[in-house]
Amino acid sequence: MIMKQEVTISSKKIYDGKIIKLRVDTVELTDQKYSKREIIEHPGGVGILVVNQKKILLVQQYRKAMDETILEIPAGKLDFQEETSVCAARELREETGIVVESMTDLGEIYPSVGYTDEKIHLYFADRIQSKGDQELDEDECVEIIWLEQEEFEAKVNRGELRDAKTLCAYFIAKQKGLIK
Repeated sequence: MIMKQEVTISSKKIYDGKIIKLRVDTVELTDQKYSKREIIEHPGGVGILVVNQKKILLVQQYRKAMDETILEIPAGKLDFQEETSVCAARELREETGIVVESMTDLGEIYPSVGYTDEKIHLYFADRIQSKGDQELDEDECVEIIWLEQEEFEAKVNRGELRDAKTLCAYFIAKQKGLIK
């Protein structure tokens, strides 16, 4: 069965925030029925997987939406019309103080297609150029953690690492042969 595109009949803006916007679309389905779609508009983001001497760079921070402390790769939101690679280098430097020689593009993922248009662009780096101080935003509290590759995989297997961008970046990099 071939799915047909839903046709948007109307769209109503509900919320216009600093990071997200919310709209409700009325759509016509293929059988001439109508439905509502609640869509979160997001500018997109980046995630950077850094591997150095079989150690994986992670950041640990409290995430209110999940109400828990999460281990994840350094990541951040794209600024208006910002190139993804520029954003990745900026976020990596700000969150960890690390500057890398170059990054490999791993592609993009859609973290939750049911209600948001967010795309996360993933990068891989394995050659650190320099290490400096974090340049965190006023409301950020980020701890830098280096995990051995074996411990990273053990945490995945035990269900302790659940962040989608982190898991996707690692396994895409591994599939591409960037991680042995």
